[in-house]
Parts: sequence; C-alpha cells; structure tokens
Amino acid sequence: MPFSLAPLAPEAVLAADLPLAEAVAHAVRRPEPVLALRAERGFSAVLEDDLRVAWQDGVPATTPIAALARRGLLAATEAEARRSLDLEPSWPGVLVAGAEAPAPRVLLRGVAPIRTAIVMAGGRGQRLRPLTERTPKPMLAVGGRPMLARILELLARHGVQKVFVSVHYLGERIREYLGDGSGFGVDVEYLCEDRPLDTGAGLALVPRLDVPFLVVNGDVLTNANLAALARSHVLRGALATVATYLYPAALPYGVVHRDGERIVEIEEKPVLRYPVNAGIYAFAPQVLDLVPRGEPLPMVPFLNEQIRAGRRVCRFPLVEYWNDVGSPADFERAQGDVTSLEGV
Repeated sequence: MPFSLAPLAPEAVLAADLPLAEAVAHAVRRPEPVLALRAERGFSAVLEDDLRVAWQDGVPATTPIAALARRGLLAATEAEARRSLDLEPSWPGVLVAGAEAPAPRVLLRGVAPIRTAIVMAGGRGQRLRPLTERTPKPMLAVGGRPMLARILELLARHGVQKVFVSVHYLGERIREYLGDGSGFGVDVEYLCEDRPLDTGAGLALVPRLDVPFLVVNGDVLTNANLAALARSHVLRGALATVATYLYPAALPYGVVHRDGERIVEIEEKPVLRYPVNAGIYAFAPQVLDLVPRGEPLPMVPFLNEQIRAGRRVCRFPLVEYWNDVGSPADFERAQGDVTSLEGV
C-alpha cells in the first residue's frame, strides 16, 4: 500500500488529558484515523479505532485519552514512521513529530475505499404492522423521508458508487422509488428474491465480486462512519467485519451481588450494556465462495460457521447514532432523533 505524508489537521490535535467521552464525541464530529495528543512534554498519538474499542469495552468515560496512546504511533522521522507501519500492518498511520520534523505531520497508509454495497430491503417488517401492510419497511418515512433514501445517501457520502438492493416484499414499491439510484448519488441494481432467502439474501444473490463490499440492513437509521469501517476491515485482512453497537438493557429488578451465602450489594434496576450486531458489515470477496447460491442464508448462523472454521471475523465498534427501527417504539424515537442528527 502507498504512503502519504500530510500536515496534521488542527482538528486532529487533542489535549492529552481530554476525557474519553469527549474524545469519542470529537471523533464522531471530525473523524481522523490518527489523533495527536498534546501535553506539556510534547506529543503522543492514539488511533480512532482505539477510542471506539475503549468506549465499547467499558473503559471509564472520564479516563484521559493519553492512557490509550500506543508506543510506536509517534515517530521522530518519516523513515521511523514507515518502519512502524511495516511492523503494524493494521495501523492506518503514524504521527511524525520530532526534532527533525518542521511541524507535526501524519504518515497515512493508502487504503482503497470500498465502492460496492448490498442493501437488504426484502423483509416484511412484521413487528411494525400495520405500518408495513402496504409499505415495505425500508420505505417507512423517518423525518419525512424513507429510511432507504437515507441509507443510500449515507453510502454515497462514504464513497460507495455501486449498490445492489435485495428486494422481495412489496419490492415494486422500492424499485419505483429508487429507480437507477442516480437521484441518490449511486448506481442501483436489484437482486430479486423469488422466495424469502432470510437475512443474508443479498449474499446469496449478488453476482461474483472481486472487491470488498459492505452490507447494510435496509431498516437501520445511523450516521455511522462507513469509510472508517471499510478502512478497518481492509487493514485487518478480515473475511468479515461486523459493526457492533453498545445497546442498553434496563433490568426491572434489583440485582443481588453475592459472595457465597453473603450478599455484598443489591444493585437497584441497573442498566446493562451489551455490544450487539448492528446489521452493518464489510466482507472480503472470498466470502462469496462460501455462500450457497440462491439458497436461504441466515446471516448470524453463517457468520458463526465462519468463526468456528477459524476464519477471521472482526468487529468495528460504532460510537455514532444507531437505531434499527425494529419496533413501534423505535420508530417513534427515530422521528424525534433524526431532526437533531448530522449525516442521517
């Protein structure tokens, strides 16, 4: 992969004592693969991916981000930075800030963007009836516009050019609305399910591809950084990368913590947070060699099969807004959320 040496963007410089929560919010507003941390003694550096992982893995929100800095992410010279990237093929870049550097710069690894995506839009949306009796779920309007339009525009903003849309239930409504996709900044081709092919339908129907591609469920409302997902997937050399979201589950009872027969604490109605499958994926083209063509393909069992076979399946933690709009309550919440969100 080629390298490019670029000046450090002002928005990529953060205070070393900035709390993790504020750094994550910054990464959503102004994403940069490598962030410089400035302290009294000079610079250190942290990866945006490390902020995502720390947030989802329960690192306290008040933790100074300097605690996440990695040895090797800061180099005194371009030559030293190149050696670091040779040793760490999954790193997107290294900060160059030393006595020989006239100003802090970032040596970035060139990563080809993912230009192809599949959108799964064939489901019946049973949990949203009666709203979906005459309207396919991806065509339900959120903030006055169909969710499917928002997904295609999100894909286009992050560099996707070709989109395969998998359709089944009321598919003619989707085809009439999207047309050839030019109105949304992409080229659309349709994958028609003659019979329901489950949650991995698009994989079972898409023509053979020789490039990595994204897969997005047609019922998600998000401003996820799909370009960062694509970069992470390519650099890690994964067969599949699953976007994960930290989902809160409120327990209605007090949880009893114990040590043998003794109660240590009663935690009243805690909110537990679990990383869940966000219905957004990146795949290497080789995955299509493992897919039975034209046969039903439930996505989660398929992914578990690849994991058991020892194939590389990675995660990409989302810190952005995400809502799968799976229930009437989610649908109502989305109507209010969308008015205050950028990039949705």
